[in-house]
Amino acid sequence: MRRGSVFAGFFVLLGLLPSPASAKIYIDITQVSDRSFPIAIVPPVRVRGDEDPNLMGEQFARKLRDDLELMGLFRFIEKGAFLEDPNKKGFAVPDIDFASWTVLDVLALTKGWYRVEGKRLTIELHLFDVLLRQELTAKRYEGTVSDVPKIAHKFANEIMRVLAGEEGVFDTRIAFIGKRAGHKELYAMDFNGDNLEQLTDDRSIVLSPAWDKDGRSIYYTSFKGGKTPQLWKYDLRRKDTSRVASMQGMVIGLSLSPVENILATTLTKDGNSEIYLLEMDGRTRDRLTNNREIDVSASFSPDGRTLVFVSTRDGSPQIYKMDRNGQNAQRLTYKGANNTTPVWSPRGDKILFAGMDTDGQVDVFSMNIDGSGMVRLTYDSRNNEEPSWSPNGQLITFTSNRKGSYQIYVMRPDGSKQIQLTNGSFDHLMPKWGPLNK
Repeated sequence: MRRGSVFAGFFVLLGLLPSPASAKIYIDITQVSDRSFPIAIVPPVRVRGDEDPNLMGEQFARKLRDDLELMGLFRFIEKGAFLEDPNKKGFAVPDIDFASWTVLDVLALTKGWYRVEGKRLTIELHLFDVLLRQELTAKRYEGTVSDVPKIAHKFANEIMRVLAGEEGVFDTRIAFIGKRAGHKELYAMDFNGDNLEQLTDDRSIVLSPAWDKDGRSIYYTSFKGGKTPQLWKYDLRRKDTSRVASMQGMVIGLSLSPVENILATTLTKDGNSEIYLLEMDGRTRDRLTNNREIDVSASFSPDGRTLVFVSTRDGSPQIYKMDRNGQNAQRLTYKGANNTTPVWSPRGDKILFAGMDTDGQVDVFSMNIDGSGMVRLTYDSRNNEEPSWSPNGQLITFTSNRKGSYQIYVMRPDGSKQIQLTNGSFDHLMPKWGPLNK
């Protein structure tokens, strides 16, 4: 059953209002810190137009806070503590009582206005530096009354751009595999778990979702129509599936190059599990591995020049890396007996993987790209598996059965601020974060 669509609704960004340029970085998201950035989100005030029994301003403020809270970077000043009247209709620097916000130790402040005319919504939003008494950015959006969550996502992205110098992920999607009624199907949802949508209805076993670099299609493998998994594609615009290619043997795991129109996968057509590069239509380009052991789970580096993968060539499954042409294979992990599902960070400086520790449970680990600096990110919470980076490297999604069935969680790159995104009655597996909207 489908419960919404990423393409539902419509709104237009009218542009940046005049405001002082600012290159200051207020939040360094690359640094581990227990400190949170204090921000006050004042609900936008209705200035004119039709009556608004749904209180769009309050809705917007809640959605904006929910988005930013997921980042684990902010401390929110509660509305009950505001000293300045939140219903005050003043949105320019001379109209703001900055002293009242300084008393509350607020560093950033959002204010704005909106109007409702029938089903149309216009909303204007401002972000201020309280200490400098300066406007950092302002945006005006138009859409329908149902676009409040989408507008909140857009402005949350703008706040991250201004305060952290990074693109936000608040309008991205996560693909995953849902296991229910004995079948595994392809699903997608918003970055925060909203708008869950079943994409396939193969009534079979669907595995290994992988987004193309433009976010227009999701490639996956499926047993549909055969006894072995083959390569398929779901077109998000046309909302349909198509078989990309039929291979001899099995297709196991997928990684699409971030810079070229090629994909890496494992094929068993020669009787053993070897890693290949394929064209997007399934034609074989190169064979990268050639040995009697198992080579699987290839993942491209951000520049497309290197791949990490899993191999049993030295006994147990361990993480290796190799050049894009299959040369210079190098073992990276030496601890643990079962290290799997490696994935390269978008910044190119870290590799995530799932590994079984001495307690027999699986946890998510991070390491440098040369195998040094290994850090365990999850602890004592049953199995934590299948990590995936957000497209800007600010967050990590993974699966965990810490509360029973496998659900999808999100955390900071240092393992902090672990938040559950899904709460369905079925297993949620293999999450893959989609690219930033372009």
